[in-house]
Amino acid sequence: MERARYEEKRARRQFDAVEPENRLVASELEARWNGALAQAAEAEARFVAADKTAEPLSEEQKQRLSLLSEDLSALWNQPGAPIPLKKRILRTVLTEIIVDNEPDPSTHRLRLHWAGGVHSELRVERNKPGHHRHSADRSVIDLVHELSKICQDKVIAAILNRLGYKTGQDKTWNASRVAGLRGYHKIAPFQSQDDWVTQEAAARELQVSNTVVKRLIDNAPSQQDRSWNTRHGSSRKGPVASGGATSGESSTSWCP
Repeated sequence: MERARYEEKRARRQFDAVEPENRLVASELEARWNGALAQAAEAEARFVAADKTAEPLSEEQKQRLSLLSEDLSALWNQPGAPIPLKKRILRTVLTEIIVDNEPDPSTHRLRLHWAGGVHSELRVERNKPGHHRHSADRSVIDLVHELSKICQDKVIAAILNRLGYKTGQDKTWNASRVAGLRGYHKIAPFQSQDDWVTQEAAARELQVSNTVVKRLIDNAPSQQDRSWNTRHGSSRKGPVASGGATSGESSTSWCP
């Protein structure tokens, strides 16, 4: 409150010292003075409210508080406890938090000094470079890395949206955002390859049904190849072994 009063008096002195002819400066100083007056009034109101004698707790209220103290986890996660209230509680019970540098760069060591004189330690995992709460999921980055070998950014965006993936800002994907993700993670863009065909085109070329091509994809050597190719339905040109097709080793890829 004393600080607010000092700022109010300082703003008033600055306003009184300005030349009346300098209207622009006087107008700005008057606005500052009004703001300081409002802050001083707010501080005095808080001081008066805090100075009021609190009513003593009843026995029932004391028992309820005692029960709540036995289950702090449930108390902290109460839906009726907003974030501002939790911050006020932490500012009340914590006097100091010291962050120590650890030899292990993946963690922070926090020393918590509580108001009652107790000290405790807490280790917190440190964010890796480029990792933050708005970064894209690792699975999305891996998927874009694979799809960029055979798909343009517009097609990759459509696949990501179809699979339900979102950006780090919880937005849908488009070609520009896919290009930005590739650029940040140094993923090469798609280069046209004539040896990639869709599942339907492969079936037409081999003169077999889509079911036969799917079966060939399911029999791919890699379990990862089987899952992705079955989902996106594509294959690579080359000799294939199946009924009605030429014999040889099957080869598959992940293009939608």
